[in-house]
Amino acid sequence: MLDTDVLDPFEVRDTLLLAANDGLFQARWSDDFLTEMRRNLVQNGATSEQQASRLIEQMALTFPEADVQEYRQLIVAMMCS
Repeated sequence: MLDTDVLDPFEVRDTLLLAANDGLFQARWSDDFLTEMRRNLVQNGATSEQQASRLIEQMALTFPEADVQEYRQLIVAMMCS
């Protein structure tokens, strides 16, 4: 599971996504993650809202299997342990 901290700056993001594209690991992320990434990229001035949306769209098209659903119950379970 990728975290927003490793996908900004773009050099790290591009390296990780290229590695995932080459089959070195399986990229995984959630809608919450993508929302946070978009917000961070725009807030820190790295990109415009439109550019961030395009990036996320391309990530979703390139890695459709990366979208993780129904994970919130796992967070609750980890917090209770």
